[in-house]
Amino acid sequence: MASVWSRSAEAELRAGAPRSEAELRAGALREWGDAQSSASGLAAAAWEREAELRAGDLAETAQRESTRALESRVVDTTFQRQELSQALRAVSACTERLVDSQGRLQRARDSCREPGVVAETCLQHRQGLPAELSAPDEVDAELRRQMALSEEAVVLLQRVLDSTVEQIRVNRSVEFHLRADSRRKAEAQAIDEACGLLHNNSRLVRLADADNTATATNNVEGSGGAEGDVSVQSWRSSCESLASRASLAVRAGESLLALALGALGRAQEDARSQGRATGRALAAAVSAARESKRRTEEALAQTMEAMSLQEESLRRLAESLGGLEAPLAVCRARLEARRGRPPGERCPDAAQKQLQAELEQLQDSRGRLTEEVRNGEAQLRALRRAQLGLEEELVNRDRLLYIDGALCMPLWEGLAIRDL
Repeated sequence: MASVWSRSAEAELRAGAPRSEAELRAGALREWGDAQSSASGLAAAAWEREAELRAGDLAETAQRESTRALESRVVDTTFQRQELSQALRAVSACTERLVDSQGRLQRARDSCREPGVVAETCLQHRQGLPAELSAPDEVDAELRRQMALSEEAVVLLQRVLDSTVEQIRVNRSVEFHLRADSRRKAEAQAIDEACGLLHNNSRLVRLADADNTATATNNVEGSGGAEGDVSVQSWRSSCESLASRASLAVRAGESLLALALGALGRAQEDARSQGRATGRALAAAVSAARESKRRTEEALAQTMEAMSLQEESLRRLAESLGGLEAPLAVCRARLEARRGRPPGERCPDAAQKQLQAELEQLQDSRGRLTEEVRNGEAQLRALRRAQLGLEEELVNRDRLLYIDGALCMPLWEGLAIRDL
């Protein structure tokens, strides 16, 4: 304090303006106060510099932690995108196989309808058979079995086809959500990667007004997050849910593919087996009809030959009967003439007995020949009826051969059971 006062006094003396001691003391006090203020300012500046350094360290530490958090988020997002991409590839591959299966099922359904249509056409043709041949036979049974089998196969394949179409719709819905979520995650990952690359000297960083920054921060803290924000658990569970849906869709698609493959194999095996059975029945019916026609033709030829022989026999019998009329008339005339003999001359002599015997013999011969003619005519009528029956049977056999051999067999042989 004395030094301050002495310096002040010395300055006053040099200035050539001597002052009183009180004034000198007051001046010294002012200088001392100024020195104290200067020392306090230096201390405050040092504290501020230390606070700034401490705040810079804290900000740098917080920025490093934020960068690590962003990097961790990018890793999580990358992992989830990989899972979504893997699920999308699996679902897409399954959908492609389902689309191929859909085409096979449609072609198989249409192919299975064809044997039923051919069988129905054959049954309609066979309705034109005569009454005696229209009774249900093996061909009729096989054709009806073919119709029932085709209908069952079409119903089964249609049911599997409907399920396949529905599963394709489900898979494509899952694909849509997987792609949408993958795009969102890719966009979020790009933003997080860009945020992780920002630092204090980045050109993209623009220092915002403190009031605006504080206001924006308060708005975010007050609202609890922007619209559409979700919790971390919801964010993770949404990806897991999508992956689970994709896995379920793939498993359902694989099961449906196996079911479709089994249905196609069963339909193809049944169609081929029943097709062979129906073809064998038709071939056997045609062969039997041809054999029956051959036997009928032989029987008709024999009947025609027998009719010719019988007609020849009747002609000879008629000639024989005609040959008996003259001798019989002569014999009767002789007997009638001998009845005119005088009473004394009429006696049963040898001539009378011979004439009686001749008359009886001629009458017996005529009766026997007449009976033979009657029997021959009855046999001839029977042969003619047999001829008509055989001719009718030949017509029926020809009709059967035309329907089964000329109409149904070409239809059935032209039916190709393709690989389903």
